[in-house]
Amino acid sequence: MDLIRLESSGHHAVKPYKTALVKDGTPATSFAVGDVRTEFGRLRACPAARNGLR
Repeated sequence: MDLIRLESSGHHAVKPYKTALVKDGTPATSFAVGDVRTEFGRLRACPAARNGLR
């Protein structure tokens, strides 16, 4: 199983970093998959994600 680690927003460098990304139109996080529909179905079937994916 692959894990994604999400860092805290409490570090003093986070706000200027996020602000600069938004200003430039750059996504802060992006994911790539070969088949979006299959991946969506896989994620939707995951018990931990059932409340967030519609």
